[in-house]
Amino acid sequence: MKWLQHRYPRSLLVLLAALLYFALYVVPEFLLHYRGPLFAPGVAAHQAQLLLTVFVQTYCILFALTIAPGVCLALMPVLWALTARADYMTRVFQAQISKDGIAAVAEITTGEIGNFLAAPLVIAVLTGACAGLAVAGIIVLRERRQPQNRAAAMMAIAFTLISLLLSVATERYPPYNFLYAAEQYGIMRLHQHFTARTDIAAKIPSAWQAQPGEAPPVVVLVIGESARADHFHLNGYARETSPLLETRAHLVNFPHTVSCGVFTRVSVPCMLTRATHDNLAPIFSETSVLSVFRKLGFYVAWLGAQGSFSPADPATAIIGEANEHTLLTDRSFLANQVLDEQLLPLLEKALAGHQGPLVVVLHTLGSHWQYSARYPAAFSRFTPACGTTMTPNAIARAQEEEIKGCPEGLAGIVNGYDNSILYTDYILDQVIQRLVNRNALFMYVSDHAESLGEEGRFLHGHDDAPEDYQVPMFWWASDAFIAHHEKAWKALQAKTRMPVSQDYIFHSLLDCLGVQSALIDARLSLCRM
Repeated sequence: MKWLQHRYPRSLLVLLAALLYFALYVVPEFLLHYRGPLFAPGVAAHQAQLLLTVFVQTYCILFALTIAPGVCLALMPVLWALTARADYMTRVFQAQISKDGIAAVAEITTGEIGNFLAAPLVIAVLTGACAGLAVAGIIVLRERRQPQNRAAAMMAIAFTLISLLLSVATERYPPYNFLYAAEQYGIMRLHQHFTARTDIAAKIPSAWQAQPGEAPPVVVLVIGESARADHFHLNGYARETSPLLETRAHLVNFPHTVSCGVFTRVSVPCMLTRATHDNLAPIFSETSVLSVFRKLGFYVAWLGAQGSFSPADPATAIIGEANEHTLLTDRSFLANQVLDEQLLPLLEKALAGHQGPLVVVLHTLGSHWQYSARYPAAFSRFTPACGTTMTPNAIARAQEEEIKGCPEGLAGIVNGYDNSILYTDYILDQVIQRLVNRNALFMYVSDHAESLGEEGRFLHGHDDAPEDYQVPMFWWASDAFIAHHEKAWKALQAKTRMPVSQDYIFHSLLDCLGVQSALIDARLSLCRM
């Protein structure tokens, strides 16, 4: 190995490192995501230009890390390790690297860290780190010292920073995919940190005014998890996954509903605030509809099957706006210890304990992976389904086993998912049954949907996957509520065929109750003609 005894220009060593990085991580990413004929007229030149741009960017960031030997030895392994992790997530789960994906990792609680460690992931990250350390060691030990090296590294740093600010076309590819996502996450967190939440309830002039003879209303909002609208028989799905809801009088179905985002941390705060898909700022800058209900004199209870969230998660502040919150065994859904039916006694307790106006939010597990753990054995109607393999300390490994190695294949995955939808049908019907004799308004919507193998995608979090946005939304009201809010209910029934989104929820909940406030945007209310 005489070549190790010689010294080489830094530019050559970095070029070789960039070629290795490109071959290990960029080319597989390109082959994984590219769709269409590669050598069609005009396509080859465009793709070649794109890959060349990615290569130049990769070369520059690797060169930038050689600004000093200590920096190179410290940060080069980190860069390669992070790349290996991002590569694992995209290769195994077709995950898209985004600021919300970064948030899911950065805001993980201490109790969850062990849950997401898997041997293949650890091996991939360690291999990447070792490769990066080897590259850094060769560059530091075998480079030819030249005066212009430092100036070139400074130029590479400047180019890298400019690319991060301006790069759009190459943000899918490493290392800029996770660096760009981390940059966007950092901007979001800074905005969150320096933005004071305005209490929009201060704009409510008075308490809620009942109609003559109207009993105190009960509003129940059920937030689903990972449910797809097109897997409910109500929406034309071939399997009978919603037999109970289909027999419920007064059920109003909105089959063309889209979510704000593809992560819970985006969609749940979005639906409860005045945020929209195109303007998420109110998630961080304003209180939610829960604060408005409290100002109106409603007692607000949050009952969650998903446990608590990171302090940085915007849902945490919203949960804190409730008068009380009960969170089932903190995050134990990851260990398959919680079923949504455990929320029903808590709902009954809330209904029995409050005779005045009441709002209850039920945050369910719904169809969160692992699907077979979301329903009891009595709901295993569609078989065979992938078995429950998840254990508290092997979640990522179990995910890969189920999704990539389920003995029953894709059909087994879909069977388990459909069983979870069937169980959701039961849970929603049970909730409605407890409201029949009340002056009650009920609404169900899933936070986001789920990929079930489309173009190799599974789970959720794919910003570019249409199926991740198509969510079910159902409204129901008791006879007593309809009698006092007939005009609003007829308006809601008239809009079932129109395309709607979670943008409508904040305004519709208040407007359907007859609340008079400038906070309500009539254009986003389903209860206005």
